[in-house]
Amino acid sequence: MVSRSGIRAVFVALLLFLLNPVAGFTAEPGMGTLLIASAKIGDARFKQSIILILQHGVDGTVGLIVNKPLPLTLAHVFPVRPQGVDGNRPLYLGGPVNRKQVSALFSSPDQPQQAIEILPDIFVSSADTFISDANNLFSWGKVRFFSGYAGWAPGQLEMELNQGSWRVAPVRKGELFDDDPQSLWDYLNGTGSGLLL
Repeated sequence: MVSRSGIRAVFVALLLFLLNPVAGFTAEPGMGTLLIASAKIGDARFKQSIILILQHGVDGTVGLIVNKPLPLTLAHVFPVRPQGVDGNRPLYLGGPVNRKQVSALFSSPDQPQQAIEILPDIFVSSADTFISDANNLFSWGKVRFFSGYAGWAPGQLEMELNQGSWRVAPVRKGELFDDDPQSLWDYLNGTGSGLLL
């Protein structure tokens, strides 16, 4: 038989999980997980950043910041686009490394040939490939375009995790394509309002 205090503790834990499912969650970094910058992160370029990890292994870590729109649109980097590709889509800061490289993160029920599957039905590819293939080779849903990426040398991310600069959390698809990406950091840290579905 479970004591009242045991039932109460389970209820409180469940309530906290339902109100903020990733609060306090710690996991190992890996493809398809999120890095959530802590308030004490030392690098100002990553202040209040949420990063989707695209690759993590012995060669280091690569990811995209998913919550920082830039004051630019796709038309700024691709003045000529195939019909149906909206040049008014915002461009996001993917990270400080190689800002001239533009990537596409998108959802699709189909497996595009030159894309990497990060999560089920979530892919990343170069923006060039995405734009040239988008109308011909596969059907796609939500899409975001990113300038640059975030990168860590082997062992660097682990060191930053041990210093408390980041928290690792599972990702939900809604977080990647949230309509208000700038409030995502507050939400995932329990300081925002509303629920993300």
